Amino acid sequence: MNDLISVIIPNYNYARYLPEAIESVLAQTHKNVEVIVVDDGSTDDSKEVLASFGDRIRTIFQQNQGVSAARNRGVAESNGDFLAFLDADDAFLPSKLEKQLELFRADEEIGLVHVGMVNVDPNGLKVLNILRECRDMFQTTFFYLSAQC
Repeated sequence: MNDLISVIIPNYNYARYLPEAIESVLAQTHKNVEVIVVDDGSTDDSKEVLASFGDRIRTIFQQNQGVSAARNRGVAESNGDFLAFLDADDAFLPSKLEKQLELFRADEEIGLVHVGMVNVDPNGLKVLNILRECRDMFQTTFFYLSAQC
């Protein structure tokens, strides 16, 4: 096993987000990756954006069939020992794949590794902390009200 990870990115009209998504895969600390972008019939500038990455990615163009069909096509075309899925409007943190691979290596019975996420605003600022604070405040308020009833 050479630990090749196939990262499958389905895309439909997300040209404005594609560069960040693709670059986040290419910048991984685990370097043995193949990036497969399945363009699902985009009508925006996706084709030009994808072409700008040259041979650093594999691009598959198909008629619009939906995100599930695009993911399945990516799986069918992949060569990796492992699969990772990334939506075109998301990005990986730099060591995501390396950390997941470590878990697979540690226990060969593991068949799936899922991760959490961090919400960010358009400026790249984490929104998750704000959401957590609101949730904690709500739970405290709920607990207080429950205790008073």
